Amino acid sequence: MNELVIIKSLKDRFKHISTWRIITCDKCAGTGTIRAFKHRMGGVCFACKGKGFFKEKWSTYRARKKREEKKRREQEENQRKQIEKYDLLKKRYGFDDPRLGPEMRERMVKFESTAQEVWDLLDQWDSDPEWIKTRDHIRRNLSK
Repeated sequence: MNELVIIKSLKDRFKHISTWRIITCDKCAGTGTIRAFKHRMGGVCFACKGKGFFKEKWSTYRARKKREEKKRREQEENQRKQIEKYDLLKKRYGFDDPRLGPEMRERMVKFESTAQEVWDLLDQWDSDPEWIKTRDHIRRNLSK
């Protein structure tokens, strides 16, 4: 949001101060009308209802910023975990695993998402009991 911040303090009879934050509307750039929509209700901006600004309590603003910061930190943490998992699988299997053909190696070098999928399948292939049975069965039949 394009934020033009004006602080207004209002005192009520209990001497309680309410502080408001006034934010310029991004949709109409503070004019209250949108020229391209003159044919709809005279071009009145529906976002700010023609006022050109929004009014928000500081407590609401702080709570919203706190939620946004928490969400950003969680996203960074998830991204860090994904990178750690990717690095671990890369270290374990690498690009020179004998089970991979030359075209797959080439594709894995170009695209990280392909590498991640292949390494996840190799990890499942090596650790899941059902896959181990299938793998052993295939190896026995191939060696005959």
